Amino acid sequence: MSRPAKQQPASFSELLATLDRYQEALQLLMLSGWDTGAYTAASMEFDQLSFDATSFPLLGVSWMEVLISRHELMHWLWSNRHQPEISVVGRAAATKHIAALQRLRNLAAQIPKRGC
Repeated sequence: MSRPAKQQPASFSELLATLDRYQEALQLLMLSGWDTGAYTAASMEFDQLSFDATSFPLLGVSWMEVLISRHELMHWLWSNRHQPEISVVGRAAATKHIAALQRLRNLAAQIPKRGC
């Protein structure tokens, strides 16, 4: 599960570790459809990711893209929670969110080089 939220800003390595954990939890959520346990685990990791990502101002715009795409994906999952499989629209929302996470990761990889 997730570690409790910290009071101090995240380090670069903590950000990447949290991003990895969130992506793993997101994958489990997508496989489960709308399992409340999987949703809770993904949400806890996302909350920590939010704390970690906002420690780095350079990530602001990319982080907003992640927030919006996650909202769209969670809305789709909730609205279609009784469907037996993920539709084309759901796959598109998941692909958009995963792409936003990858852009965040790519931008975060520049943090050590920039000294942010």
